Amino acid sequence: HWGSEVDIIDRAAVPDGGRVRLLPAETHPGGMFHRLHQWLDENMARYGFYRPYRTYRGGVFPEPWHLSYAPVSTVAGGLLTLELFEATVRASSILGKEIVLDQIAEIYRRYVANVDAPEFPGRQAST
Repeated sequence: HWGSEVDIIDRAAVPDGGRVRLLPAETHPGGMFHRLHQWLDENMARYGFYRPYRTYRGGVFPEPWHLSYAPVSTVAGGLLTLELFEATVRASSILGKEIVLDQIAEIYRRYVANVDAPEFPGRQAST
């Protein structure tokens, strides 16, 4: 997204020969990363992190392993306007650019701007 995100796993929890698939089931009870996600639930806000894809909002499905650093992501998210996004795509040499440009407003709405806001119980996120 903005360079302020990480996909987080606990390498020590992956069994020998196991494969990380980054699926929600890996974070649920019985999943290899459940303990990590319990810790994250209790502690990530203290360090300024939150889950931008907590809920399905019509774009990206929930990704509990995907953490965003609020002091950077909230500022960056506010700077990336539809106009800037469109200008960046127009200036690029990506394949299928015309198809993307035909749908630019929908792509922006569903996949760029459509994230959950930080939730920091008991305090405001610093920006």
